[in-house]
Amino acid sequence: MTLWRMGQDETLNFPEPSRIRGRRYWSEAALATWMEQQGGAQ
Repeated sequence: MTLWRMGQDETLNFPEPSRIRGRRYWSEAALATWMEQQGGAQ
């Protein structure tokens, strides 16, 4: 699944990115927390 699709699926609760000059950036901490909630962090 792409990042765009994960962001559009409200059931996944994927973290919102910050936008800088039109590019999307995700916080590493937010992604790590999301992965732990999904049960996939290693």
